Amino acid sequence: MHLMDLSHLTHSAMPPDAPIGPQGPSRLHWLDLLRFLAAFAVVVVHARGHALVEFGSLPPEQRTNAVFALFALTRVGSEAVTIFFVLSGFLVGGKALERIVAGRFRLADYAIDRISRIYVPLVPALCLSALVAGFIPADRSPLSFLGNLVGLSGIAVEPFGLNRPLWSLSYEIWFYVLAGAIGIAASVRGLHLRAACAIILVASLFTVLSPTYLFCWVIGALAYWRRPARPSIALWVTAFVLMAYGTLGVEIGMVSDSVKGLGIARFVPSWDISHILLSTGTAILIQQLILWEPKRGWVAWVERVGTPLGAFSYTMYLVHYPIIRYLVTRGHDRQPQIDGDSVGSMLLMIAASLLGSVVMYLLFERHTAAVRRFLKSLWARRGGRDAMDAST
Repeated sequence: MHLMDLSHLTHSAMPPDAPIGPQGPSRLHWLDLLRFLAAFAVVVVHARGHALVEFGSLPPEQRTNAVFALFALTRVGSEAVTIFFVLSGFLVGGKALERIVAGRFRLADYAIDRISRIYVPLVPALCLSALVAGFIPADRSPLSFLGNLVGLSGIAVEPFGLNRPLWSLSYEIWFYVLAGAIGIAASVRGLHLRAACAIILVASLFTVLSPTYLFCWVIGALAYWRRPARPSIALWVTAFVLMAYGTLGVEIGMVSDSVKGLGIARFVPSWDISHILLSTGTAILIQQLILWEPKRGWVAWVERVGTPLGAFSYTMYLVHYPIIRYLVTRGHDRQPQIDGDSVGSMLLMIAASLLGSVVMYLLFERHTAAVRRFLKSLWARRGGRDAMDAST
């Protein structure tokens, strides 16, 4: 199967009605590749965590600087999810904000777009989680399934079937609800009661969920709404400095035997502020990336490859953990040292996650656009009937 067979479902391109003006081109370059790299980083983090013990538990002779660097690079899952949130804010929140300000926000279109995007891959991923949960002790009750489906993971229920990455879906769902509610409230005069209730509900839920991630999403939305018209070396440097400093703060702020007691800890901000810095740097990086048009040679090839890779990145994020957990039940468990078996198990987990994700993508997420068209046609027919009933 050629990689470009997946290229029809890229989410880095603006919708057909998006304006093309001084703020940037109609196609947002490099974002598909960035989304894939973020998802792949999460896969590698979980594969390494299931194939190898922590750095501090390795034999002393294996705790070298090179191995420390390898372990540091394969523990950036939290940072990768933050990048996901900024990308989501940029591509979803930013476009919603632009349409709200321009008076072009339509709740039905927005809701159908978001529902199809979230649930076409999510429902099959939950079913896969239920199958794998049959091999390990895990909650796969209907209540847990429903709770994860409606965005209550981490609020009222645990991630379904021990599929740990599902915690972030609650954030995405409530980000989308908040943007939709703001869109409704801004499009009418006076108080819109249902929109106000939705905003209050989301605000209440974020007293349980981390509001830091909401700020990360908003930073992404604002970065889309106000973008520079031309590249800037100073902004590139600022982006990388903020991302590096934020990543350092996130890592120091997380519980890890390998970073406890480091003297550098006193020079980094808190975990929450570190995420804000990382998000700000990521938002600036995205603004600069989309201005870097890949015109020829290997640069253009790399950017083109990002399109098919980005197409199945959401599915990969949703299904890789149950695939890895299943392999653990087949004997590929954590090893106390780095050797052929442990490295082989890690590579097998990564390869199986990629292959399984492509299969699940072809079966389900690939058809998101078709499901979206069907739902919109269904809504249009319903709207036509409602208008006819109102006129009689």
